[in-house]
Amino acid sequence: MTAASSPALLVTTLTRIAADEVDALSLRDATINASGGTALAQALKGNRNLTSLDLYNSAIGEGGMEALAIVMYDGHGRVTTLDVGSNELSLSGAMSLACLIRTERLTGPTGQWSGEADDFGPPMQVVHDLRLSRNYFDKQACEALVSADLAAGLGREQPLLLTLRSLALSFNPLGDGGARALGLALDRCPELHTLQLCGCEIGEEGGEVLASRLHAARSLTHLDLGSNALADGGARALASALPHSRVAELLLSSNRVGDGGACALALSLIRRKNSQLRTLGLSNNVISDEGAAALAEAISAPPPQRCRLETLSLRTNRLGPAAVAALGDAVVSNKCVAAPPPRATAPRSSSRNPPPLSRAHSRAHRSPLTARPLSPHRRRYLLALDVRGNKHVDASAQLAFDNMLSQNARERQRRVSGAPKTLPVQPNAAAKKLLRAHAQDLYGFDVGGRGVVERGAEEQMALLEMRADEMGSLRRNLEELRFAQTEASGNVAQLQAKADALERALAEARSTA
Repeated sequence: MTAASSPALLVTTLTRIAADEVDALSLRDATINASGGTALAQALKGNRNLTSLDLYNSAIGEGGMEALAIVMYDGHGRVTTLDVGSNELSLSGAMSLACLIRTERLTGPTGQWSGEADDFGPPMQVVHDLRLSRNYFDKQACEALVSADLAAGLGREQPLLLTLRSLALSFNPLGDGGARALGLALDRCPELHTLQLCGCEIGEEGGEVLASRLHAARSLTHLDLGSNALADGGARALASALPHSRVAELLLSSNRVGDGGACALALSLIRRKNSQLRTLGLSNNVISDEGAAALAEAISAPPPQRCRLETLSLRTNRLGPAAVAALGDAVVSNKCVAAPPPRATAPRSSSRNPPPLSRAHSRAHRSPLTARPLSPHRRRYLLALDVRGNKHVDASAQLAFDNMLSQNARERQRRVSGAPKTLPVQPNAAAKKLLRAHAQDLYGFDVGGRGVVERGAEEQMALLEMRADEMGSLRRNLEELRFAQTEASGNVAQLQAKADALERALAEARSTA
C-alpha cells in the first residue's frame, strides 16, 4: 500500500493499520515528521499482519524512530522489513534500532521471538531486512548498532546474535572505524546474505578488516563496496579472502583499483577449485591492459582451475586494444573448453558376483577415463562482459562481445536441455577483427544469423581484405625505410666530405707553422 503526504490520507492509512487490514505499507517520500511517526507507532499496536514498512525520506527523525522501536520491541506488529533511509538518523536512531536486531537464537519466518521477554533480554519482535541508506551513521552509530558490548546485555555470558539477513548502510560516513565494527560483528550474523556499503568512505584499512572477517560470514553472498577508497591494498585483501568465503557477488566500482588489485582478484578466481564468485564489478577504476589480461587468463583457465564467473564489468577503465584481444580470446576459450570425456565402459568381470569395494577404495582407484562428467547445471559460462566507456574500445568491440556471449547463453541452455550440438562454423567478420588466430580455431559456433555458405563467402572476402590491408601497410613501411636509408646515405656522404675538408685545413695549418 502506498500513502501520500496528505493528512487525510495518512489518517485513513493509520486507521487501516490499527484495524489489521494492511500487511505492507509504503510512506516513501511522504513527509509525516516525528509526530506522524509517533501516530504510526500507536496504530501499530493493534496490527498483527504488517510485515513490511517503508519510511524512506519520510522525515520521522530520531523521535519518531524511538517511538516505533519501543512499540516493535514490545511485540506489536510483525515487521521484518524496515526501510528508514534518508531520515537524518544518527547515534540516537542507531541505539533505538539496535534492540530490534538481536536475539538469543534464530527466529522463524515471521520474525517473532518465541521466548519470554525480560527487562534486558531480546525483543519480542525482530527485524531481518534493515535499510539505513543516506543517514548520518558514523563510527559511533555503527558501533551502537552492531557492537558485541551492547549485544551482551546485563548479566549475559554470551553476546546476542544479530537477526539481520540484509543490511543497507550505503552513503553513510562510516569510515574505517565503522567498517571495523561491522567486520567484528560478522560472526554474530549467521543469516546475513546481503551487505551494502556503497559510498561509506571506507579506505584500505577498513577494507582489510572486512576482508579478514569474511570467513566468519557463513551466509554472506552479496557484498557492495562501491564508491569507496579501497585502492589496490583493499582489493588485494579481499582477493586473499574470497577463496575462503561464500561471496558470489562482489561490487568494487569507483575504488581506484589498478592493475595490482585486478591481478590479485584474477588469481583468487582460480585458487579454489569451486570458486563461489559469479559477479565481479570493477567499473570506474584505473585498470589497464595488464589487469585485464590477468582477468582474461582466469576466465580462460582450463578445469579444474577454471573460474565460474558469469558477469564481469570493466566499464570506464583504461583498457586498450591488447586488453580487448585478450578478453576476446578468453570468451571463446571459456565457451569451447572441452567437456570431460564420457565414462568408459568397464570390462565385465568373470565372476558373476564380484566382491564389493569400499567407497574410499573405488574413489582412490578411479581412472580419469571413468570420471563422472560435470553436470550441465554446474557448468558455468561467462554471460555478460561490459567494456563500454573505455577510451580505446569502440562500440564494435562491445557488439562482438555481446554476440559471442549470447552464444555462451545458448550453449548453456543447450547443455541443460540436452539438445544436439550444432555444426561448427567459422566466426563472423566482427569476431575475426577482434580475435587472434589461435582463438579463432577454438571458436565452434555461429555468432550470426545468416546461412553458412553466405557467411563463409563474406568471411573469406573480409579475410582477403584484411590481408590486402596488411600487405599495403607492409609496402608503405618498406618504402619509408628505403627513403630513410637514402637520406641517411646522403647525410653520411656530406659528413665525410666535411671531415676531409677539415683534415686538409689542419694539414695546411701544420705546414705553415
